[in-house]
Order: sequence, then structure tokens, then C-alpha cells
Amino acid sequence: MMRTAKVTHVKLPPELLERGFWIYVWQIGLPNGGTVHYVGMTGDTGSYKAQSPFKRVTDHLGFNERGNPLRRYLTAKGAEPEKCRSLDFFAYGPIGIVPEEKERYRKERGKVAALERSLCLLLRSKDLEVLHDDPPCNFEYDERVWQMMTAAFSEHFQALRG
Repeated sequence: MMRTAKVTHVKLPPELLERGFWIYVWQIGLPNGGTVHYVGMTGDTGSYKAQSPFKRVTDHLGFNERGNPLRRYLTAKGAEPEKCRSLDFFAYGPIGIVPEEKERYRKERGKVAALERSLCLLLRSKDLEVLHDDPPCNFEYDERVWQMMTAAFSEHFQALRG
């Protein structure tokens, strides 16, 4: 069945184009009425670059199997992105600086990875379904950054309040 053509408007905040370390959360309304989440971060391990969150949006929803984990998780649940009720994307960042020196980059990226892992754990502790396993991480996050990030996300996720 063919849909009727229409104009769809997306308002893109220019900040989402800024490269750097970001933590992001997808909140997806499934076709069956359920809601799931996906937590991610920017900061490549191989290239020592940190892309923009907008780049991750397009990668996650694209068809390149090496860069679209969100599409793969949703498809495995029988809910291709095009059939979902809603796809909400929330990004926090940029966090800190992105060093050019490889060893410093690894250390700073590790702190952001620790934030990503801890946010996954926090969402699960609040009975929110996260599509993927908790990412492995041997680093510690900066407590001040964690407090600011969770406060910012709690404005959009009622379960994180209080």
C-alpha cells in the first residue's frame, strides 16, 4: 500500500553538527505500543576522531551493517525504524575536549565510555528497556560530569527524576 506524499518537517539544532564526545539516548516507540531505549556515544576507537551526534543519527538509521546497530536491534525485535511510532533522539555534549594525541584520546574517550555504561545501568535500574548489553568499560567517569549529564537527561526522562 502506497502512502500519500506529504511534507515532513525536522527541526535540526545546529549544535548536533558539532564534533566531539557526546552521550546520546534514543527513545523509540515500537509499533506494538512498547518503548525501548538505546544509549550510545561519539568517539571512534580506530580513527581517534569524535564525530557529531548527527552523524551517528544517520549511521544508526542507515543500511550500512557496520554502522547501524540501532537498525539491527530494532529489526531483530521485528520493528524496523520506518514502522516505529516515534524515534526520539537526545544528545548531551560536547563533553570535554578531544585530544589529538592517541594516549590522551584513549583516556578521555574512556571517561565518556564510563558515562555511557553507567547511563545504561541507570536506565535499566529505573525499569526502562535498553536494547543492547551494557558496553564494557574499565575507566572511571568524572563525578561532576555525571551529575550534570544525568540532571540534563532527567529533564527529558521522568524516570530519572528524584
